[in-house]
Amino acid sequence: MTSAPPQIPAGVDLADELSALTVPYPAVPELLQLADRLTDEQRATVLQGRDFLAGEFGNLGYLNLAEKVPIPADGSVFGRLGYVLMFVSALPAVREFHRERGIDDAQSRLILSDLGRHASVYQTRYGINGFAEPSWMELHFTGKIYQLGRLQYERGLASAEVAEAATAAGLPLDQGQPVLSLHIPRYQGPLSAVAVDESIDRAREFFTEHFPEERYPVAICTSWLLDPQLAEHLGAQANIPQFASRFQLVGEPTVDRTSALEFTFDQPDLPLEQLPQRSRLERAVVQVLRCGGSWHSATGWFAWYQEA
Repeated sequence: MTSAPPQIPAGVDLADELSALTVPYPAVPELLQLADRLTDEQRATVLQGRDFLAGEFGNLGYLNLAEKVPIPADGSVFGRLGYVLMFVSALPAVREFHRERGIDDAQSRLILSDLGRHASVYQTRYGINGFAEPSWMELHFTGKIYQLGRLQYERGLASAEVAEAATAAGLPLDQGQPVLSLHIPRYQGPLSAVAVDESIDRAREFFTEHFPEERYPVAICTSWLLDPQLAEHLGAQANIPQFASRFQLVGEPTVDRTSALEFTFDQPDLPLEQLPQRSRLERAVVQVLRCGGSWHSATGWFAWYQEA
């Protein structure tokens, strides 16, 4: 007799999982109610997404969950919270992947709790329970990204532009070759040189131990924090410009009208005069925009393996 496939968690089981994922308490009752009242079509969508994620653990390319298994952002409870149920349903598969790779439960919980953090951002920004980052969280639930100290590291593939830039600088790299992409969460404190060095050291050990078959010639980062203007406004010795100085830029920075506001304030839609001015970074972001300037995103790289 074959056992039935696991279904969508509900009741106490769902509440426990949401707590472990640090989903904000106010969203939990709404999610419990949603799980109990799913229509057949909604249930099928959640399970389709779960199965899609479970089949993508070996794929380092871009998955685009929101396109493959869309949930319309129509303001309904399912539209706001359906992806949370989808990811909770996918937990057994990603936890098994972590165990197979020898990644301990603490490390697994740490990276998966990003789901709750992004649900908190949504609640802060819009004043209602919800979640709007499925294409970001697909990285977590297919085993591609890990939190190691100050930074997060995504197992990914080199773009044509990065491959060309690294090769031209004397480090041969092919398009589609594995690379590590660095991400900078806000909630981990100052981006100090010591914290970054410690994180990179941990990451070199982590990926050598848990993904020994993958070799990453370079680490890359695409972020507005690589905008050269930041050194002008914060000083070249400030933490953020010092972090940016680790990277060789690929091409020219491009105008980015949202990242500076979104990642500095979590309130990208507020008028500039209502934004806080508590730090040099906050003041710089607002000052440039008030003067009619723009912030930019840039991509940079550095050699991941240290020379002997």
